[in-house]
Formats: sequence, C-alpha cells, structure tokens
Amino acid sequence: MGNIVMAPPLAPSAFTTLFQDEERFYRGYLMRFSGRWIDTGDAGMIDEDGYVHIMSRSDDIINVAAHRFSTGSIEQAILSHPSISEASVVGIPDPLKGHLPFAFVHLHPSHGDAPQELFNEVNSLVREQIGAIASLGGMIQGRGMIPKTRSGKTLRRVLRELVEFAVVGEFEREVSVPPTVEDLDVVLVARERVREYFLGRKAKL
Repeated sequence: MGNIVMAPPLAPSAFTTLFQDEERFYRGYLMRFSGRWIDTGDAGMIDEDGYVHIMSRSDDIINVAAHRFSTGSIEQAILSHPSISEASVVGIPDPLKGHLPFAFVHLHPSHGDAPQELFNEVNSLVREQIGAIASLGGMIQGRGMIPKTRSGKTLRRVLRELVEFAVVGEFEREVSVPPTVEDLDVVLVARERVREYFLGRKAKL
C-alpha cells in the first residue's frame, strides 16, 4: 500500500490553485513530493490486473515497525466481531514500534461483553485477518464517543490527537475540531473516555 499521486499537469477541468492562496495549494498538494507529483491525500494499492484500489486517506495510515497499515482494513477486521456495531482506529505512539493501532468501538445494544474479554477476542480477529504485527495497543469500549462530520465522515484526527495528548498526560489540551462536526458533545465524551482509560492503565502499572 502506498500514496496515490497524479502526474502534473492536471486536466483542464481540475483546479490548478486555490483562490488567492497559491502557497496553501502548494503546501497541500505539491510540497510533499517536491512538486513532482500531486498528492491526492489517498492511500491504496494496484492489483495484478492494474486496477487501483483506494483504501483510505493517507493520513489514516499507521506505520507499525516499518509496516504500513490502513486503519480502514483494521476497522473491518474489528467489525467482523458480532458484538461490535462501529469502530474507529487511530495510531498510538509506541517507543519500540513507532505506533500501534488503537481502537474505539461501539457495541450493539444487545451485547455487553466485558472489556478485557472483548479486547482479547477483537485482537485475535485483527491478528488472524491482518497479521500479528497489527495487534492492538489498546481499545476503548462505549457509545457516543466517535465524532463525525455532518456528512457522516469519522473524524479520526480528533481521536488521534486525544490519544496522542493522553499518552503524555495532556488530557485537557485542545484538539483540532472542524466546524463541520455534527455534535461537539461527542468530542467531550471521547475526551473523558480517553482520560478514564489512560488513568486506569497508569494505575495498573
């Protein structure tokens, strides 16, 4: 899996700049590859027949011990568990592997698995479907804590920042929440659940 890029110049129907902000256009689409390629912001793969498969946004790629994993593929493995109705995966910093997958999961209303039991079952699914190297570094179980935009897109960046700040004990540090967030209260719930998780983990050490 890798970054999906396009060779310049763009087709006549595509934007070649941003209105009154050429510097931002360069930073956002050209700077990453020194102007040689246009960064689409997507990550994917090309199969043996030459078809391009878009797997996720490139920002949603986790680098685990020099292995690149799509958060989307890990989420699909997690969602194969019958108790889980929704999942979002982000990277948590790790001193040995760089990052580890960290999951936020919602359960179906009729299921109430114990946190540790559910974590073990989900981790087994990830190991079987993705590989042992993609084992989860942690998981938070609950409801109403996965923020989305009004169009339904999961705001993984918000969850990722909450986790990254929590690792260093900065539970109240402000995160970047876009104005398109559907429900700001969900971010507050996520912040509290992250705090509870990391304080609980610290107490067990």
